Amino acid sequence: MAPYTLLASPTPIVAAGAGADDELFPLALPFTFTFYGIAYTDLKVGANGYVTFGNPPSGADNYTNDCPLDATPPDALIAVFWDDLYASAQVTPYGSIGYVEGGVSPDRTITIEWRDMDAFYNAGTGSNNFTQLMNITQAIVLHENGTIELHYGPRTPPQRDRDCGLARHEGCSATVGLEAPGGTLTKLVQCGTATGTKISYAPLVEGRLITFTPQ
Repeated sequence: MAPYTLLASPTPIVAAGAGADDELFPLALPFTFTFYGIAYTDLKVGANGYVTFGNPPSGADNYTNDCPLDATPPDALIAVFWDDLYASAQVTPYGSIGYVEGGVSPDRTITIEWRDMDAFYNAGTGSNNFTQLMNITQAIVLHENGTIELHYGPRTPPQRDRDCGLARHEGCSATVGLEAPGGTLTKLVQCGTATGTKISYAPLVEGRLITFTPQ
């Protein structure tokens, strides 16, 4: 466990009130980051709680998290809380995504934070999607030496008992883990779907810290 500190004056990727759903946002890295042996200088930030160095998703993969991780895009993936998230622009607190760079070479970092994110659930068939009225905050920290940290911040339970239920803010339908380029290797921490948890679930409570160290 590690106390969570909200980013101070983050550079906005999605400003509070701007709204974001299934979009991916390109982001240049302040240093070369090596992930599964491949050096990257940029990535894409998914509104749905992940970053990808590889191919973007399409179709249902835009809003449905893989459980378990598989070879379909997005690949070269770091999932901190991959679910059908939504940066609300209608209900406060508004959701936002931002980042902060820190440190000095060779120990620089970049922290990407998803703050006060809500989530969608599907009611019936078709496009009957509604927000579950929850708020979750989490961050990915990339270290120049290849270490990856997943930090979990303040979380408010949903007001609507839908999807996997009132523990959705703790990840009962979310995927957490790493996927190598092309899906050749995965390191799955946990995952779930709208019907509930599927693999090694532990609540993503405030203060939880998951660290991946390069081999």
